[in-house]
Amino acid sequence: MAAVALLGAFVLRESRTTAPLLPLPVVRRVAGVNAVLALLAAAMFAFLFFVVLYLVSVGYSPLETGLAMVPTAVSIGAVSLLLSARLNTRFGERPVLLAGLGLIVSALVVIAAAPPAWVVPATVVLGVGFGAAMPALMALGMSTATEADAGLLSGVLNTSQQLGGALGLAVLVAVTTGYAQAFALAGALVAGAAVTTALVLRGSRSLINYRS
Repeated sequence: MAAVALLGAFVLRESRTTAPLLPLPVVRRVAGVNAVLALLAAAMFAFLFFVVLYLVSVGYSPLETGLAMVPTAVSIGAVSLLLSARLNTRFGERPVLLAGLGLIVSALVVIAAAPPAWVVPATVVLGVGFGAAMPALMALGMSTATEADAGLLSGVLNTSQQLGGALGLAVLVAVTTGYAQAFALAGALVAGAAVTTALVLRGSRSLINYRS
């Protein structure tokens, strides 16, 4: 309650001062992106926590568990570094984001329902989806940035990611009673992010076009 009261006081103060630290119009400008980012981070933080415990519970050693997560990291890095910019340029950030979120949901559904042997292949699909979705989402969030507020927008988006991840993990740890349920709920969060993207976010000009 104290945190909520302090947050409310901060918003009230920022709305009335002539030189706000966090201008509310800037925050409102990326409210939809912040919501999608928080939901995606909540699901991914929870997934990374639960999948390690799950793999150990089905007989993986700590070393095997770590090695099993390497393909996920590689797929995220490869797609985000090598393909995401080309995909965003060709198809637009919003379609790429929706496709990436769809892959993540599909992977989490498989992990929740399939035997343990399916986990590693599914996490590779999840990595591909996240590697495509995250750069597209950040591009959408920063597409309206100007030289004056680019740093502020970046900070707001990163704060949403960290808060969403922490809160999502805390909630899922508190409410889930098994691994399948945890993965299914993580998938539901990503599905919520996809619905929010479809209903709220709109395509945007690229940063290059915006600033030229």
